[in-house]
Amino acid sequence: MNNVSEFAQQLKQTMHNLKPVPTSSHGRKTVFVHPELSQCTHVFLLHDAIRKPLQPPYDGPFAVVKRSLKNSSLCSDKAKKICVSIDRVKPAFMLSDTIESNQSSFIPKSKEVPATQTIRSGHRVHFPQRYVLN
Repeated sequence: MNNVSEFAQQLKQTMHNLKPVPTSSHGRKTVFVHPELSQCTHVFLLHDAIRKPLQPPYDGPFAVVKRSLKNSSLCSDKAKKICVSIDRVKPAFMLSDTIESNQSSFIPKSKEVPATQTIRSGHRVHFPQRYVLN
């Protein structure tokens, strides 16, 4: 009987000496919020449903009517306001309507590739004329 009482006393002392350990937070997932989200005029809205094949993950762009710290009010194409979390939106960068005509588009010239090239082993490679850029 002495063994049982010693065991009970040791178990009681061991349980008394246990200290709680802080729990880990596996469920918390940090969400990336784009820095330009606070100034943008239009946003894309994440489509949180099962998508059809080749359907893009985001709908929009939608105009931002009002914004707060965690929510944004959007104006959909049917003139209906919806309030969504900023976790579901990303900024839409729109092209300006007025493009200056004096800016010419720069097209770099391609390098002239000779019709005959030498590879590392020293062999010459002849490409057919239809594949050579002129």
